[in-house]
Amino acid sequence: MVVKKPMSVRQKLTGIIFLVSMTVLCLSSLFYVFIEMRYIRNSLREDLVSLSKVITANGLMTLTTKNVRGAEAVLQTVNAQPDVVTAYFFYPEGRMVAAYSHETHRRHRTDSSVDPVALKLEERQIRQGMLDKKFRLWDEDGWMSLFVPMKTDNQLVGFFYVRSEVTRLKIQMLWMLLGWMTVLGIAAILSYLLSSRVQGIISKPVDALVERMKQVPLKHRLETREAPPATDEFGTLFEGFDDMVKALDRRDELIIQHRDNLEKEVEIRTRELREAKEVAELATEAKSRFLANVSHEIRTPMIGVLGMSELLRQSPLPEKEKLLAETVHRSGEALLAIINDLLDLSKAESGKLTLEMIPFNLRLTVEDAFDIMQAKADEKGVALALEYPDMPPEWLLGDPVRLRQILINLIGNAIKFTEQGGVRVIVRAGHAEPGETLSLQVAVRDTGIGLRLEDQDRIFESFQQADSSTTRKYGGTGLGLTIVRELAELMGGSVELESVSGKGSCFTVHLKLEVAAEPGVPDRGAVPEVALPKPCRAGRSVLLAEDNRTTQQLLLVLLESAGLEVSIAENGLEAVAFLQREAVDLVFMDCQMPDMDGLEATQQLRSIGLQTPIVALTAHARAEDEQRCLGAGMDDFLGKPFRKFELDAILDKWLPETTERENVVAETGNCED
Repeated sequence: MVVKKPMSVRQKLTGIIFLVSMTVLCLSSLFYVFIEMRYIRNSLREDLVSLSKVITANGLMTLTTKNVRGAEAVLQTVNAQPDVVTAYFFYPEGRMVAAYSHETHRRHRTDSSVDPVALKLEERQIRQGMLDKKFRLWDEDGWMSLFVPMKTDNQLVGFFYVRSEVTRLKIQMLWMLLGWMTVLGIAAILSYLLSSRVQGIISKPVDALVERMKQVPLKHRLETREAPPATDEFGTLFEGFDDMVKALDRRDELIIQHRDNLEKEVEIRTRELREAKEVAELATEAKSRFLANVSHEIRTPMIGVLGMSELLRQSPLPEKEKLLAETVHRSGEALLAIINDLLDLSKAESGKLTLEMIPFNLRLTVEDAFDIMQAKADEKGVALALEYPDMPPEWLLGDPVRLRQILINLIGNAIKFTEQGGVRVIVRAGHAEPGETLSLQVAVRDTGIGLRLEDQDRIFESFQQADSSTTRKYGGTGLGLTIVRELAELMGGSVELESVSGKGSCFTVHLKLEVAAEPGVPDRGAVPEVALPKPCRAGRSVLLAEDNRTTQQLLLVLLESAGLEVSIAENGLEAVAFLQREAVDLVFMDCQMPDMDGLEATQQLRSIGLQTPIVALTAHARAEDEQRCLGAGMDDFLGKPFRKFELDAILDKWLPETTERENVVAETGNCED
């Protein structure tokens, strides 16, 4: 394989200068030749026209008098023009009067003395001229021909035709081309010699710079700086090159220093990052503790607000007082929702938000959230609709509580921001067999105020709403959508928003859930339905270890209304002492009490062999709090504030109701019809 040697800068500059100069010279020479040829051709035409004027002026009388000899004599005068080949006089009717032929110098031509092509040309031009009877000039096929009508007193007396060669033009063109080639050759030699000398102005500094670069290997920089060869751009280039060499030297020094100190810098940086991480973790933990403590302190009085207001709602009250109780209860529910949102956000940010993976009924979960929000929609006058375009599987594997929380947040938001129209909940799911994963889509579409495009990403941030006017008009903390997004992402899904300002919004939750097999349900078809007598818990006893008076009063009312005998302990020490003296059927133990908390009291009771069920009663409602209570030996968990149905569930679990109504009534008389 032949490798071509690359051209040097010197060769490239020489070639460029030579090509440019020769291109300019060729173009200018060709232009000159073109102009000169046009000038010569025009001169030949003018000479032929002048000749025709002289001949027609002299031959006009001979044609008028029909003097043939005189006409021939006039034609012989064109012999002085070497370019004229033939000339003719014709009568008006087309008959030839006289002829001139330069080739034979005879009056009459023979076929052997005339070129057949030229003869055809003459015949065609003469015929055309006689038909037109006008002055005509032809320049074609290397000949120039002229046809002139001859008139006297506006009367046509004959025609004159002359044909001339362009030999002079061809000779002059040949000499011109020879001269142009000679000049072009001499110019090419001079251009090459001149370009070879001139290119050195640029190539020499470049060669010098290349040599200077070769003197600076990577490991040995220049220690002495030579003066640049010129004060033009090449001098600037030399200075820049020297500055670059110095910069490389400084860089090498910094690299060496950095390499020597790299391990120390990495150690320092690692320590700083570790310290920053610890500070961030401490700050997160402090925030979590703060929220937990605040939640506990708020939840404790909330049990009185919600519990007492719920009892008032269920009692026979006048309409006005019942409305006041409803307002108190609704306000307490709203405050509790804010507290729960804050706790969920704190757990999500600290990575402590966990999900259950249990089989649940999709329709029941969705319809439960739908039913909860139906009252709120009815109160505002907003239509609430639930749609199943597809037939989703009934049982899925996941966390139904968190799915219900997502739906309640989205439906509640839609109702809150919708003044007219309605809210549609649309559930779509593909088909899958048990054990397979399906795509679940739950869309909540409303006809509310909608969102501007620039606000659609911001509303998913914590404590953010579309604008301040929205917050003032509709209220809210701006946490609902943040928690929805966190929960959806924790489930491996996402939240999609489509909204048009003033026309409504559509929030779509995309989840990937596994299809679960339907849990076994015992066949009760053979069991006849019978009316059972009303059960009661009369004769059973409960110990309530609680230091808060409001909680004591609420639980005392609720437990006594269930037919239970209630004893109260103010702290853990009193609870341990009481249980060592007396036996009860169930213990409600507050976790935070003076002198001895519920966890320590439970551990002591279990250590002495007490088997009585103990239910934790605490405002710490996080999952880790529940696990800590169960780890201390407690059997169940009831978070503050609780609803009456939650307390009833605990009692149903640990104190099943008796159906021996008659005996109990006879002994205690506490059960009502």
